[in-house]
Amino acid sequence: MRYLVIAGLAISAALALSPKGSFRYQSTAYLFEDDYDLLFDPARIPLIEGSRVYTNLSNFISNQEEHFSARTEDYLLIGGSTDLIAYIYPGFVLDKYCSKEALPTGLFGQTMFDTLKGDARTVETEWLDIDNNGTYDHRVTRVNEKKAWNDSTDIDYYFGIGYKVSDLRLGLSFFNTNSSFTFTNPYYNWLYDRRDSSLISNALTYTVNDTFSGPDKYKTDSKRFIISGWYEFETFSIGLMTGINPISRDSNYVHTGSSFENRSPANPLVQDYMKTTMVDSFNKPWTGTNFPIGLSIFAYPMENMESRFYLNFFTRQEELGSDAASQQHNTMDSTGQPGYAHLDAQTWHKYRGDLSNKGINFSTKQLFEVSERFDLGFGLELGAWDWQDSLVDTMWSLRVYEYNNGDTISGVEDYRVTTTSSDEWVKKVSGVKKLFSIPVGFDFKLVPSLSLRLGAIHSITWTDITTTGRLSAFEPVFTRTEYGDSTFFERVGPQSELQATSETINTIEHNTYFTYGAGFNPIKNLQIDIMGFRNLTNLSNWKLSITFKF
Repeated sequence: MRYLVIAGLAISAALALSPKGSFRYQSTAYLFEDDYDLLFDPARIPLIEGSRVYTNLSNFISNQEEHFSARTEDYLLIGGSTDLIAYIYPGFVLDKYCSKEALPTGLFGQTMFDTLKGDARTVETEWLDIDNNGTYDHRVTRVNEKKAWNDSTDIDYYFGIGYKVSDLRLGLSFFNTNSSFTFTNPYYNWLYDRRDSSLISNALTYTVNDTFSGPDKYKTDSKRFIISGWYEFETFSIGLMTGINPISRDSNYVHTGSSFENRSPANPLVQDYMKTTMVDSFNKPWTGTNFPIGLSIFAYPMENMESRFYLNFFTRQEELGSDAASQQHNTMDSTGQPGYAHLDAQTWHKYRGDLSNKGINFSTKQLFEVSERFDLGFGLELGAWDWQDSLVDTMWSLRVYEYNNGDTISGVEDYRVTTTSSDEWVKKVSGVKKLFSIPVGFDFKLVPSLSLRLGAIHSITWTDITTTGRLSAFEPVFTRTEYGDSTFFERVGPQSELQATSETINTIEHNTYFTYGAGFNPIKNLQIDIMGFRNLTNLSNWKLSITFKF
């Protein structure tokens, strides 16, 4: 059995981190921990007696899955911990989710209720009797294609290892979270093709081909390296945890399109067309690092009482990558029979920015073993955080339109118009958040194998957010028109610029949050925790968490 458990844990390479902790921890107002909560401080893994195996039955993705109804997060979850290796205590968990969902494209089948999804295509043919002689003499064929998809992948894995010798415990861990999402929007991923033809001559008389493509992509990646240590003294223990947390996130897209309208497709000697191209791109990559540090002291002032004190601090810095930018570029070429027109219009945005965030939190828990069957706890939490977010958006544009009437004589009818403009806008967001909360909770054993848990948390949150915007530089719209006879005209357009904006929001929130749950250990190898059983006769609302113990 020993080697079976070790092999099973080795195969299960790590967990879907519960956002709130174990069911016992949540239902007692985050006062009384379970084995699962010890896992993420690697130096405390040696405190887990025996081996634990977590599966999808554990409900650690969002804690909201309902085993007796259809509510599920659709993640794979597997992991656990063991004490079967001398002096070494490993623990790990893995969760993964992949989904590719076909979305409505806006195209329909034979009826308006037949919505086409994913990669959709329709072909429509129209026959016309232009001369009204009772016989079709013209045909129009239209092809529409659209794509609409959501494609997402999430993977989180944690691996921690603890070491214990005498009164000293040490631990190392690594936690990786990765999420990617690709949205194929039907408004930017489509094809339209139209072909008009004569049924008499079998020749094309008019064609249009329009295409647009490009998905929107979002990605976040976080890697956390943690080191922690605890030392046990006679009447108290002290722990220290720190690490480094590189962070990256990115949102980008490149939408490209083209259109070609041929007004004389049957005769290659006649150039009568309009051609356009479009490029719309956006890229905003952020990279940064978070540095957390935490100090914990667990004291035992009397036999049936434990006083816990936590002091945590973090500082986080992020900045935009040097390639953060966006661009819109449109071109147009059109014949005029005779003559031609040409357009080239571009707008660029260059982004510069940074984000800083730091905070400090102090909390205490006073835990009492009132009796063998009744554990009671009180707590207090004080926290303060502030953040600064700055973004500089520099924009400049260039538009060139050229027209020639094709009469081979340069005159005022032939002209070229060049338009330029630029500005720079600075936006800053600063905020402060303060928290005060008082939790109370208990764990009462109705019988040795069945526990009832209740808790309540009252919190007060003060939030101050100030947002400012400032126009730091601009050049007005400048237009220069050059004519074929070598004359020109210049003008500066009327300018009305928003110079600055500011907004301040101050809020105070009082909240009381009640928690409840139950724990059941029918045998020594099985632990069942329950939340959400407000209706005892309707199991569909019940949320279960099952842990296997060895």
